[in-house]
Amino acid sequence: MRRKECTTSPSPIAGFHESAKMTFSEEEILGSLVNEILVSGKALSRKTLCYALLARIDQCEETEMKHHYAGLFKKIFSH
Repeated sequence: MRRKECTTSPSPIAGFHESAKMTFSEEEILGSLVNEILVSGKALSRKTLCYALLARIDQCEETEMKHHYAGLFKKIFSH
């Protein structure tokens, strides 16, 4: 039995996902920060969470994401 070779062109949806900016929910960002802290072996606390969030704000180049991170920072202190 002969095998047919399948050649496919990139789907338009794949191109959309590559070009679209990814936005993350607050829960996803906080989950990522918590995971980062726990994997590094540090104790999880409001202080370590704030330091991790400040590091993200400092490293971020996109204004929109900086505002998003700053909003999360405010929420951490509001509770």
